[in-house]
Amino acid sequence: SNRLFSAYLVYPTRGMEISFHYGGTGIKNVKDVGFFAGKHPYPETTREEGKSVTLRLGDEAWIFPTSGVTFLWDL
Repeated sequence: SNRLFSAYLVYPTRGMEISFHYGGTGIKNVKDVGFFAGKHPYPETTREEGKSVTLRLGDEAWIFPTSGVTFLWDL
């Protein structure tokens, strides 16, 4: 089975927050692979080990379509 989840942006977006919550699921070793098109394509990443991963870009940043993130993990 695939151990990944992808989220894509399909419209130009100003500012962004994408969270993957996995607490209590048995998921471990979560990695995020972001692919963002824009002037500032590197989001701030916050990890709560065993609970969640959040990627965030401020409201001043434009992100363009086909941007997104894929989360990968082990069980």
